Amino acid sequence: MKNEFTVTKQEMLSWVKRYNFTGAVNKILFALYLLLGLVGVSLLLTVISNDGDKFGGAIGIASVIISVYKLFFERRVFMLRRYNLYAKTYGVDEWQRIIEFTDDDIVINDHNSTSRFRYENMRKIIDKGNVVFIVLNNNIAMRFYKDTFTEGTWEDCKTMLESKMK
Repeated sequence: MKNEFTVTKQEMLSWVKRYNFTGAVNKILFALYLLLGLVGVSLLLTVISNDGDKFGGAIGIASVIISVYKLFFERRVFMLRRYNLYAKTYGVDEWQRIIEFTDDDIVINDHNSTSRFRYENMRKIIDKGNVVFIVLNNNIAMRFYKDTFTEGTWEDCKTMLESKMK
C-alpha cells in the first residue's frame, strides 16, 4: 500500500492550525498561559492606575508578551523553522512525501530522504477525519491522509496496521 501527497509551506502551517489546542496537556498549558496573560494585564493596570513602580510594569509587559507568544505564535514559528530546514535540505519549496507500507516496515520517502520505521514500534493509530497519525514508541508521529492512497485503500491499510500492532 502506498500513500502520496505534496508537502508545501501552507500544508505544514495547516498542521499547526488544525491541532493547536487539542489534547489534555495542551488545554492545561493554554489555561496556564492565559492565566499568566491575565496576571500581566492586571499588574499593568494596577501599575498604571496607582503610578506604581516601573519594575512591576516591566513584569506585567513581559508576562503579556510571553503568554501571547506561547498561545498564538510559538507553534507557527516552530513549524516555519522546520519547513525552512526541510526546504533548504531538499533544495525545493515543495516535495512529494511517499509513505509505503511494506510487509516488514513503513518506508517514508521525502524528496531525496528515506526513513524506515518498524511495525513493532507502533504505539497507536489516531484517526481524525481525513488525517491519520501513527504514533511510535519514541513519540514520533507520522501523518498521512486517507484520500491520498495511490495503491490500496485506508481500510486495507488500517486492517494491516492493526494486525501488525498485536
